[in-house]
Amino acid sequence: MFQMGSRACMDVHIWGAIEQKQSAIQMEDERNGQGKLTFDLNYFKRHEDKFPSKLVPITYKKPDWRTEEELKQLRNALSSVQSYRRYSNNLQLLLAKVIRHQRFGRRRVVIKKGHNGNSFYFIYSGVVAVTKDEEGSSAFVDKEPTLMRRGAGFGEVSLLKGVKRNATIVCMEETELLVVDKEDFFAKKLDEELKKEFEYRFRFYRSLDLLSSWSFQMIESMADHSKTEEFHYGRVIVKDTSDMANIIFMAKGRCDLLHIVDLTTCHSYKKWISQQTASLKCDKCQFAPAGKN
Repeated sequence: MFQMGSRACMDVHIWGAIEQKQSAIQMEDERNGQGKLTFDLNYFKRHEDKFPSKLVPITYKKPDWRTEEELKQLRNALSSVQSYRRYSNNLQLLLAKVIRHQRFGRRRVVIKKGHNGNSFYFIYSGVVAVTKDEEGSSAFVDKEPTLMRRGAGFGEVSLLKGVKRNATIVCMEETELLVVDKEDFFAKKLDEELKKEFEYRFRFYRSLDLLSSWSFQMIESMADHSKTEEFHYGRVIVKDTSDMANIIFMAKGRCDLLHIVDLTTCHSYKKWISQQTASLKCDKCQFAPAGKN
């Protein structure tokens, strides 16, 4: 599928246990007249989505020095990043081999408009803004700046096509990025994999009657700004189509569309219920035991 996951259940159980434990500690402290609880659950929660510290050193190893187990750990961590999940399995593996971790503070400019593209990025935690001014300062005065959060990716089109950056990206808060550098990008032939995926999307869009009137440039732009994502059997693709920020095209496979209906406002359902009720009453009359004479 083309488009413009959730944590494990045990996370819920873990947080439930932590909250229960905190409540128990708090009650005990109150009874004992002790001071303020030093364990700050909110602080702990703020850090739960940070990139695992034990994996950071792996991201600074040379690609060929990373073991299969380390690559598996990286892929598991990266699977929570939506833009990473949208790539094919083969490309996900290649990215895990070359990706490196970086942390930037608030107001740090990541890429500048008009500069050459030397890397592309995945946001693991934090928030960045997209601006048209070179320094990115407008993001801090605009009432509604264009923001990208955890799970988003940016910069690959400039890297792949060799064009200059068309916008500035600036950090709105402390942000963790997973970076793919230009040298590794071409050395590991990620460009070839991305081109294959682009060509596949382009051919697919060109084959659709819905887009038959679109120009070559419009189809190319659409293929540039969409990603391929695989969904396994039983997985929910969209929970609520009324709250979608993307358009999804199905390239292969089959899915079921389930519509939630308020039966209390459905006239055909009420009519059917009335018919069934009347039918049951007739059957009851027909088979009722005869009374004594």
